[in-house]
Amino acid sequence: YHPQLPVMNLFGKALYLRALLAAGGSPGQQREVLDAILAHADRSSGQVMFREPLDSGFQALLSSPTRDNAAILGALLVWLKANPADTSMRELAVNLMRTLTESRKAKSHWPSTQENLFVATALADFAKLFEEHQPDMQVAGRLDRDQLGTGRFTAFTEPPLVFTRPVESDEAGKKTLLHLEKIGDGRLYYTARLAYSPKEEEPLAVNAGIEVHREYSVKRDGTWQLLTGDMVVQTGEVVRVDLYALLPAERYFVVLEDPVPGGLEPVNKELATASLTDAGIEPAATAEGSYHRRFPDWQEDTFSRWSFYHRELRHDAVRFYSERLAAGRYHLSYTAQAIARGKFRVPPAHAEEMYAPEVYGNSVPAALRVTAAK
Repeated sequence: YHPQLPVMNLFGKALYLRALLAAGGSPGQQREVLDAILAHADRSSGQVMFREPLDSGFQALLSSPTRDNAAILGALLVWLKANPADTSMRELAVNLMRTLTESRKAKSHWPSTQENLFVATALADFAKLFEEHQPDMQVAGRLDRDQLGTGRFTAFTEPPLVFTRPVESDEAGKKTLLHLEKIGDGRLYYTARLAYSPKEEEPLAVNAGIEVHREYSVKRDGTWQLLTGDMVVQTGEVVRVDLYALLPAERYFVVLEDPVPGGLEPVNKELATASLTDAGIEPAATAEGSYHRRFPDWQEDTFSRWSFYHRELRHDAVRFYSERLAAGRYHLSYTAQAIARGKFRVPPAHAEEMYAPEVYGNSVPAALRVTAAK
């Protein structure tokens, strides 16, 4: 089978690696297959997802990213049994376990029988290797010398401990050390997060696992015109806002929030007071030079279970929600009317995984000037 390695998909490579380990294949071949799998890793803070492009024919074989990643986790666990000193693979297995458990979302099961079979088997094997002892541990956390909290675990089903501490204004730029201490049996899993607000707004886009772009357009002389640089509109004009989210890997519980500048008001077509003309001014065609025209494979603003399923239009922001997004490019849009004159700051559009906020993205901030209608 080894000559067929270059044409195997990830699922096949994972099963082949397990077979090599079970049959005592040469260490060189085992390492070659493992490296071929690792080449497809997409890492983010605390998680990892292995992905590859597959044509639609694989769906008939019940293929899915979740099933394939579960098979990879199973293969990594067999590798660790044979190579217990490989600490890098231990960390990778823990991160992949976290990805798979979060892929279940709020449900008690995964979507398909294949996914349930492979994920449940991989997690059971993970527990045998990593959760050999019943937890019986005392945990304490401190930041330098400041005590954050203490707690105890005596069962796998106990809720997590949460230690919080506000950041003081005089601590900005100061180096501090976070200490977590464990005494007793069992494996301790932890996540450390720092929330802050920068003094100055970042002038560039930020891509920490999600790429976000935003465009403003206005219809003049019968065509949509893209607003760039110093954006200027007149009171009464309707602005089209296009949002683009590009995901390199599957993401879960994603929220995309676009702050609305003070001079604009989103048009909610569900309200009887909204202008039907303004509310229905969202045609498929985009302005010349739009980011939308760079790629042909956008997942459009359809609000299905496979995309963003919910939208909230508020005076201060427009928010879009999704429980699960496959890797790909997503296009969202809404309209807003210019209602007040003045100069307004337009904060960046922001997207993040709600339960893993370290996976996020920001668009470029902007400025908008609203002048009186002529």
